[in-house]
Amino acid sequence: MMAEDDKEAQKKKDTVGVDGLNEGALSAMVDGTMDMAAPISSDFVLCRGTASLENAMGTFPHEVKLPFTNQSVLKWALAPHDVDTFIADVWEKKALHIPHEDASYFEDIMTFEDLEDVLLNAAEDEEFGQTLTFKHQNQVYYDNGMRAYLDGASVVLNHVDKQSPSINLLCQALGHHFPHAFANMYLTPPNSQAVHPHSDDRDVLLLQVWGKKAWKIYSSPQRLPYSDEQVGKDGVRLTSEEMGPLTLECVVEQGDVLYIPRGFVHEARAQAAGSLHLTIAIPTQDFTWAGVLLDAIKQHLRAPQHARFRHC
Repeated sequence: MMAEDDKEAQKKKDTVGVDGLNEGALSAMVDGTMDMAAPISSDFVLCRGTASLENAMGTFPHEVKLPFTNQSVLKWALAPHDVDTFIADVWEKKALHIPHEDASYFEDIMTFEDLEDVLLNAAEDEEFGQTLTFKHQNQVYYDNGMRAYLDGASVVLNHVDKQSPSINLLCQALGHHFPHAFANMYLTPPNSQAVHPHSDDRDVLLLQVWGKKAWKIYSSPQRLPYSDEQVGKDGVRLTSEEMGPLTLECVVEQGDVLYIPRGFVHEARAQAAGSLHLTIAIPTQDFTWAGVLLDAIKQHLRAPQHARFRHC
């Protein structure tokens, strides 16, 4: 049986989460007063977390209380734009910055204070807790995400909807309007750029949770590209000619939304205080008519009577 002193010590460890990263340190990270160049202790390690979304419901400091329903989620995200007008005039056609002028707009989805719990859950999730780190626009490797961030690296957590109840419910609500939606998280140090200009095979809605980021959106080299037509991936650097003309330049502030259509080349740089944003990915390439037809043909040709097509 655990002694009372041991219980108190464990409770303190669970509350702090990262050795030496207490509430004061989190506040310093938020207000930009932390010395990002300061050396990091060798015992700066993540303590235990939980990978279970059900258990994660109890780890977050705020109650999951969403400001939208499954029916109104797009109206909430795109406000003050009309949803039908957005689909007709913007969707898959051009990027759009939506200033909400309300820093608390996403506080029911995620706040900076939720970051520790999200990273702890991911650290214990062997199936979905994929955390990537980048420094000077190259992938690097750290033993945990907070150490990486304090060392000046950007932290990318794929499928963060598996680690946060509120983000998961947001994606579920969007699933009533699109075939599928999932979320990735990007934590970027001050005045840093995580990756080189590139395009993606999905449409995305970016939710700026904390800080601000300067974005440049270029044209699409290939309209509505398939996965093998993405550019700027796997270390390939794009020339200005390959990126095409600049179509939108903006600073996305806390509480704002940025929509980027599939295929549009983009790049972003965090501003003086750093940045935390969610990318809500709508994998439209997976649900194109061409993709459905190719999958149907492939499945059809797997039948025993079509074995001759397996020969080269």
